[in-house]
Amino acid sequence: MVWFFGEKNKTKPLTPENAMRVKSVDEEYNFIRQFTCECGQIGGLKRTRQALLTYDGRPMDELDTECNHCGAKYNFYFDISDVPLPNFGDGCKTMGESYAKYAEFNKVFDIKPKKDASKDDF
Repeated sequence: MVWFFGEKNKTKPLTPENAMRVKSVDEEYNFIRQFTCECGQIGGLKRTRQALLTYDGRPMDELDTECNHCGAKYNFYFDISDVPLPNFGDGCKTMGESYAKYAEFNKVFDIKPKKDASKDDF
């Protein structure tokens, strides 16, 4: 299930096309911690998979989660273009600048790598 912005089912789903733009990984995790499952449970999601990918030239973080209470599954997409990077000496200050500079190399991220993160709870 893909999560919806605003009141449930009244706005667009959180897909790669309209991913939530964040400025830090903490912002992603805080958003998920405050998420209310369809069963009424607030928070309590565990991460089942996390992937870095690109969509339309933008770096994305995809988080697949499952409710610890009822087992409902949710997918969250975050646009990480504005997430700051450490100084690697290449002049890139954000993920977006890095992806633009290394666009040819980053095509490999269009394939979603799988990571078992089943032990990670939010």
